[in-house]
Amino acid sequence: MRKSLFGVILLIILICLIGIIWLSSFRVNISPQTQKLPLKEKQAALSLFSERKEFKPGEEIKIQVIVDSGGYKTNGVDVVLNFDPQYLKFEKLDYSESLFKTFPPYAVEKEKIRFSALSLPQESFEGRGKVATLFFKTLKKGETKISFDFQPHSTTDSNIALYGQGKDVLQRVNNLSILIR
Repeated sequence: MRKSLFGVILLIILICLIGIIWLSSFRVNISPQTQKLPLKEKQAALSLFSERKEFKPGEEIKIQVIVDSGGYKTNGVDVVLNFDPQYLKFEKLDYSESLFKTFPPYAVEKEKIRFSALSLPQESFEGRGKVATLFFKTLKKGETKISFDFQPHSTTDSNIALYGQGKDVLQRVNNLSILIR
């Protein structure tokens, strides 16, 4: 009886050892699962800002053009703005508070303004800041807007230049609606 009990115990131990060896051949990763989150997409933008949105006919409107590089290193912007000359008269463009240092001549057409602002050579900008301030005079009552001429990946409209590459990284614009009462 003892011999058979000893044989059964030995058989159980042998089966357990074979099971352990067989199971150890499988690699099991028991570390906690980590979910890879997508990186926040860069969103370079140009925006128009005015402290007020309502004006009377004959008042001056001061509008800031703001660049947000969206995490990109940039060295310049081209701005093309559309406006309705029935409601607004362009007065002047002021770069005195601009974060950029070089300003090629700007052009004013009947209902468009085109201007550029550039960093000095070997300089770049990353962050948010003022490009220029525009001044308009309101002409008559009504609703109107000033808007960026913008098509993604086009270089003939408003754009933000990627430092060292000249590639347009502008992805979003924020236009300005104005009420003249």
